[in-house]
Amino acid sequence: MAGEETQALHISEPRDRSKKHGPCGCDTYHCYKYILLAYAILFLIVGIICLVAGIWGSIIKQNYHSVNDFLSSPATLAIIIGVVVIITAILGIVGVIKEHVTLVKIFLGIIIIVLIIQVIVGILAFVYREEIANSELTTNQLHFAIEKYEKRDEVTKAVDSLQQKVGKSAKNQLKFALDKYAYDDSVTYAVNQIQVKLKCCGIDNYGDWDKNEALGCKGNGTCSVPDSCCKEIVEDCGKNVRQNYRSSADAGLRSTIYVNGCKTQFRNWVETHLDIVGAIVLGFALPQVLGILITWLYKVKLEDRQFLYKYRPELFT
Repeated sequence: MAGEETQALHISEPRDRSKKHGPCGCDTYHCYKYILLAYAILFLIVGIICLVAGIWGSIIKQNYHSVNDFLSSPATLAIIIGVVVIITAILGIVGVIKEHVTLVKIFLGIIIIVLIIQVIVGILAFVYREEIANSELTTNQLHFAIEKYEKRDEVTKAVDSLQQKVGKSAKNQLKFALDKYAYDDSVTYAVNQIQVKLKCCGIDNYGDWDKNEALGCKGNGTCSVPDSCCKEIVEDCGKNVRQNYRSSADAGLRSTIYVNGCKTQFRNWVETHLDIVGAIVLGFALPQVLGILITWLYKVKLEDRQFLYKYRPELFT
């Protein structure tokens, strides 16, 4: 009799549990299901945002194609992340709606991997931000741009843009930009944009522009700096500046152009933004942990439900 009573209580347990309501007014299983579905949809939205941002970045970087080795990586990474997140979210949504255990398990596994990678990236962004900011890639590119400045409009624009955000890590990019500025349109455009954004001129200082054939003080050079070095940009504001003002201490020069180089500015910019990126990445860890917990709880409930449906179908009638 005791065994029969225990068995009866065990058999009726799922039915009794299905009548229990959680805080959302539904039974535990369906509460987990709805919460997980909302989480997967949010995951999908995040993926779409990453994909759109990556595509937008890829389109924008076309203006910097001569120096895009440094600039294109974030856009490409955003696209890859966006695609992976979207696919993962779709697996989760389908798995929840169809109550497909395998898809839910795949979704759980992927978001765990994403969390691990995310935490690693966040930690590395904090630990290695100075090393990243001091890499040689950007500087070489900028020296190339300076040489081509005024020879190709793109390079000129690129240099102006590059010089506003550059440090030792960017020094290679800057050398590349200095060389190609005015010779390569994409580099010119990128340099101009950088110098305007970072409020800087040259790599170490404005004198770096003497290395550019068109702007140097030797030969047929105009002894100038790009207009993007000017504090108030007007046409030809940088023309003959280095000829008119020979010393960086000259008040007239300092009131006309930015005399400091982009290397330090870029390093500071990278360090600041890597701190922000690291904080954001780690900040997203908590909701992801909660998402993993909800997914695991739903998986357990779903497996239990399917097991009972297979071996105790009478409980669901």
